Amino acid sequence: MSDEIDLYGGYSAPQEFYESVRLQIEDVVPALQRDVPYTSKALCGGGFWKLLTKGERLLAGRCVAHLVVMNRLPLKFAESGSNCSKRYALK
Repeated sequence: MSDEIDLYGGYSAPQEFYESVRLQIEDVVPALQRDVPYTSKALCGGGFWKLLTKGERLLAGRCVAHLVVMNRLPLKFAESGSNCSKRYALK
């Protein structure tokens, strides 16, 4: 297994970081409500998010999008908010 995950747009993420984002989200999936849009921050949890630098937050957002595209989470893209950040909802 590679130490880096190739994301879209020429970005990559360390495998450990990518998996930590996935695990954070898997922990909250059972509590999510249908038809409610969630940001990456909400999905990862405020405590985890506060530990990240601004650059790591942007990378975490790219990881969430990649996880959704790769069907590694039971989420789909939802309508984005006015600040252009992606939002996600349960499938």
